[in-house]
Amino acid sequence: MSTFLFNEIVFGPVKSRRLGVSLGINLLPTTKKICNFNCIYCECGLTDESNQSADNIMPYRKEVCYELEKKLFAMKRKGQNPDVITFAGNGEPTLHPEFSEIIGDVVKLRNNIFPDTKIAVLSNATTIKNPKIKNALLTVDLNILKLDSACDNTIELHNNPNRKIYSEELINDLKTFNGKLIIQTLLQKLQFCQTRPQ
Repeated sequence: MSTFLFNEIVFGPVKSRRLGVSLGINLLPTTKKICNFNCIYCECGLTDESNQSADNIMPYRKEVCYELEKKLFAMKRKGQNPDVITFAGNGEPTLHPEFSEIIGDVVKLRNNIFPDTKIAVLSNATTIKNPKIKNALLTVDLNILKLDSACDNTIELHNNPNRKIYSEELINDLKTFNGKLIIQTLLQKLQFCQTRPQ
């Protein structure tokens, strides 16, 4: 599978089969992936575990706002209306230290420029226990949260988390959203090697 990194803070718009015209926001470095998962199918490639303390190269809050405002006004001048502004990018967006504040900024920008546009966050859901992050997520329109398995061992196999993830705990955390979420799951066909009887 070929992999790539998003080389801008604001990218697109791109046409998404499920979201429509989507304008992306990458809160992570443009030169590497920052994630607490290392999913075997990730479009951004593998996570470099040796260098995960990269807060200093994540975009600043003001920089994100500036780039988004510039892009939204450029789209407005061209008569292009985004269906959704999507937090995605090079890893897990909720790991940005100012994630909650940036969500608030983006909601204000959206309300001022394209009030009918939805805001989506693609997340692996491992940080939703943090009240600040959860409250920020509850202010957006589409929480697209990952749950690839209800079994601890297959989470370990498919997602390679950097700490132990307990599926029951994760599911209980997802339930606290009271339905204000979309569960994103990648289904994989597992093939087992069988030996012929002798």
